[in-house]
Amino acid sequence: MKQIGHYTYDEINCLGQGAYGKVYEGLNTLNNETVAIKKLDLILFEKDKIIQVQEIEIMSKLNHKNIVKFVELLATKKSLFIVTEMCRSGDLKSLIASKNISEQQAIDIMLQILEGFKELIKSGVIHRDMKPANVLNDMGTVKIADFGFAKYVENYSSQLLKSCVGSPLYMAPQVLERHHYSTKCDIWSLGVIFYEMLHFDVPWKGRDEEDLLHNIKTQPLQFKNDLSKFSKQFLTITLVIEEENRASWNQIFDLSHTSELQKSVSAEDINEESIQKLPTWIQRPSISQRQDKKVDEQKYQQIEELQSLRKQIAYQHFIMTECYTEQINNENNGELQQESIKQLLNYINENIVKESYDLIQASVDLYQKMQQKNLLWKMQEQLNAEHNYYMQMQIDAKKLFALNQYQGKPDDKQINEAKIQLQKCKSSNAASMLLDLINNSNWKK
Repeated sequence: MKQIGHYTYDEINCLGQGAYGKVYEGLNTLNNETVAIKKLDLILFEKDKIIQVQEIEIMSKLNHKNIVKFVELLATKKSLFIVTEMCRSGDLKSLIASKNISEQQAIDIMLQILEGFKELIKSGVIHRDMKPANVLNDMGTVKIADFGFAKYVENYSSQLLKSCVGSPLYMAPQVLERHHYSTKCDIWSLGVIFYEMLHFDVPWKGRDEEDLLHNIKTQPLQFKNDLSKFSKQFLTITLVIEEENRASWNQIFDLSHTSELQKSVSAEDINEESIQKLPTWIQRPSISQRQDKKVDEQKYQQIEELQSLRKQIAYQHFIMTECYTEQINNENNGELQQESIKQLLNYINENIVKESYDLIQASVDLYQKMQQKNLLWKMQEQLNAEHNYYMQMQIDAKKLFALNQYQGKPDDKQINEAKIQLQKCKSSNAASMLLDLINNSNWKK
């Protein structure tokens, strides 16, 4: 049994494996909740740091019932751990393989996926790796997962990209051709997923990417005649080869609100008896389960508030570590050595140590008031260990960046100067993250 922070996991319980590491079933020892722990090898992480940092940043900012919830980021000298909520009822890939899915259930699943995409669009995020394996189920709630290839876009309707990422069978033709593509690549992927739910097979196959692209261009889209009007229309407007003729996101969402789609299974429209008739994959929690969950949420609310503060501190520390590492390796050619940036680094490090100490005090106060003290004592051990780590980083950073001369919080003029200098740090990934941090007013106490 392995332990990281207040989480334990057994390497036997591997849920999946990707290019950068493995995902394990783990346990939060503070509240006995099951979690998913993605373990990344830092050696591999360094090779594609921008993608992985962006995955962490995107997941930490998304908060929607149809998107897998980010819980915490932890690190050791050799590994990085991304903790997320656990979805116990499997993935869409397994459901399709079982061939136990009706058209109405497929529509319900797609409706929930689209609800998640509304949040992604609102946050300016493109997923780029939508496939059945990345659609998870948690007691009937469908959740979009795996943001390893996700990316922020400035203009969701028009920005063009060129990176070839994703899974070939679900890639839009423009991605397969290595041509520029837009956020409509996700629309194509959703069309392929919906087709596969209805037919238990993808619309096009190929020996390789070139053969797959040839088949897409030469074999017309065909689907079952007995499909509903909605299903036929959804497939027809999403699986369009030319991007300019493919449906827009607004058109997809407008279609999702048609009367036919509103007849789909909904958590508010079905009773407990009808729930039990659904396949396990699409079942919702019972009334008693939802009530128990509500009680638990109230019970752990104060602990979760502490954990939320802890995550904020950990993320700031992660950015400081990136700055420190880049400076050690001279990856940024000394760009972070500007006076205004150094003053900012010094203040953030001091603030991390102060907030970490305040967090320990708050947990002690809460510990004295709660009867179930076992929920907190392990967290206090971890908070103390983390506080010592933060203090050591503060000492090391002061030596590396010669920060002893800087004291106190920078004023607005100094912060603006730091922003200008950070924008000039073209070769520094840490500078980009630091700029994003100071643009968020939450860090300024």
